[in-house]
Amino acid sequence: MFLKKKPMWGKKTKLKSSYDVVIIGGGLHSLATAYFLAKEHGITDIAIIEKNYIGFGGAGRNTAIVRANQRTQYNVPLYKEALDLWPVLTKDLNYNLMFNNCGNLNLMHSEAAMKAARMTIATAQFHGVESHLIDAKEAKELVPALNISEDITFPIHGAMFHPPGGVVRHDAVVWGLARGAAQKGVEIHQQTEALGIGTKNGKVTSVTTSQGTINTKQVLISAGGYSAALIYDMLGIKL
Repeated sequence: MFLKKKPMWGKKTKLKSSYDVVIIGGGLHSLATAYFLAKEHGITDIAIIEKNYIGFGGAGRNTAIVRANQRTQYNVPLYKEALDLWPVLTKDLNYNLMFNNCGNLNLMHSEAAMKAARMTIATAQFHGVESHLIDAKEAKELVPALNISEDITFPIHGAMFHPPGGVVRHDAVVWGLARGAAQKGVEIHQQTEALGIGTKNGKVTSVTTSQGTINTKQVLISAGGYSAALIYDMLGIKL
């Protein structure tokens, strides 16, 4: 006996002729934006259009590492907020994102790398983010499998240890956000390619897709680093 599974992020619906917001791309930025527009601002008349399937691009092909010990003072607070959000988001979405703050260890193989790590660590610590510079022996205590001998091609000089960092399952984040957004009324249209963006007097008026034209006044282009430039070409904007 086979049980018919209920679609995780809503039934497949026909593309409407207009939406308050159209989001091009079906990755994490798109899904998160739609989810929080619906959750925090009550904007639910949203269409996410994705040429392939959600999570097809960078969202499903990354290292799954999450951390807050970034390089610049502008990035650190943003990444810290994001890192703190994972357990909260797991609860809000009622979905196991497989977040594990097992710590993040970056190995340094030169004195130049050690100097750069000191700057990064100082920046993180200035913003209240836990990050430590440790030597090779301390790194091996954390990861016994490390070879810290000096007669290898790239000897380990030390490491940057960031205890709050860890990993999160990227596919689970895609599915959890998609389900959460759909439950709030957001429509997700896969196999729907953006073909053009209509404008009038410098303002967006529509998005032409492989499934028809959508009238809209607000568009977010969140199609990933390799495709965003192609979409901006539709607007005559050179990146």
